[in-house]
Amino acid sequence: MSKSNTSIRRSWLHIITYGFGFFSVAILFIFLEDSKDKVARLLEASALVITLCILAHCLSLLVQSMTQVLMARTLKVQLGWGESLSLTVIGRLGNLFTPFRLGTVYRAIYMKTVHQMVFSKFVSIFLGFSLVVYGTSALVATVSVVVVFALHNRMNWTIVFSIIVALAISLFFIWLPRDLRWSEGRWVSRLRVFLESWYAIRRSRASILSSTIGSFASILTFVIAYKLAFSEIGNELSWAECAMVASIGGLIKLIQLVPGSLGIYEGSVAFLAHTLGLPPSAGLSVAVLFRLCQVAILIALIGPSWIYMRDRLYDEPNNPIADEKPGACGS
Repeated sequence: MSKSNTSIRRSWLHIITYGFGFFSVAILFIFLEDSKDKVARLLEASALVITLCILAHCLSLLVQSMTQVLMARTLKVQLGWGESLSLTVIGRLGNLFTPFRLGTVYRAIYMKTVHQMVFSKFVSIFLGFSLVVYGTSALVATVSVVVVFALHNRMNWTIVFSIIVALAISLFFIWLPRDLRWSEGRWVSRLRVFLESWYAIRRSRASILSSTIGSFASILTFVIAYKLAFSEIGNELSWAECAMVASIGGLIKLIQLVPGSLGIYEGSVAFLAHTLGLPPSAGLSVAVLFRLCQVAILIALIGPSWIYMRDRLYDEPNNPIADEKPGACGS
C-alpha cells in the first residue's frame, strides 16, 4: 500500500512539474511574439555583447568546477580539475532538459562509482556550492535593491521580501552551529551525517573564500553583460539596476521548479525590467539572448566532456564496469 501511494505521489509530481514547465514555456512564446523584433536585434548584437554573455557563462562553469574540486579535496576525495569541469557541463545540460535535476543525479552516481564517495558527502558538496552562490547572489541583490531605492526611488516589496528570505536561509545554513540538540530518528541521523561533512567543508576557509570570490567575479561579469545587452536595444539601466537583475536572475536559476527554470527565469527578468521602468519585452529579449548563449556553450562542450568522462569511467580500475570496454561485447 505504501509503495502504491509513493508511486501515485511520484506520478502526480511528474504531472505537476511537466505541466508547470509547459505552461511557463507557453507564456514565454506568447511574450516572444510581442518582442521578436528586439530579440532579432539582440541576435545581431555586437561581438562584444555576445562575447561577454559567453564569458559570463564560462566563468560560472569554472567557478562551480573549482568549488567542487576544493570542497571534494577537503573531504579527502581527489577530484581532478578536468573531471570536475566535465561533470559540471554534463550536470548542467542534464538539469536543463530533464526534470528533478537528473544531471545532478548523474554526478552523484559518477562520484559514487569512481571515487566511492558516499551520498551524504556529495550532497554536502552540492549544497555547499549552492549555499555559497545563493548567499553571494542574495547579498548582491540586497545591496543593489537598497542602492536602486536610494538613487531612483524604485521599490517592489515582493522582491524585497523574497531577497530577505533568501539571504536569511543561506546565512542560517552557512553559520549553522555545531552544538544543536537533535531528536532521534532516521531522517535526523541522515541529516547529521550530511552536516558533519558540511562542517568539515566550512572549516576550510580557502575553499569557502575562493568560491565566494569566484561567485562575486561571475556576478560582476553578468552585470557588465546585462548592461551592454540592455544598451544594445536602446534601454539604459544603471549599474545598480543591472546588479539587481543579474543577482536575482541567478537566484531564480538556482531554484529549478522546472528544468533549467525555463520560462521562469525569462519571466523573472521581464518582471524585473518592468519594475525598473522598462517594457517587459526588453527584459525578455535580454533573457532569451543569455539563455541561447548558455545552451550554445553547453552543447559545444558536451561532446568533449562526455568523451573525457567515459574514458575516465572505464579506465578506473576499481569500477565494476571497468572491464566492460565500449565495443567489447560480441568481439
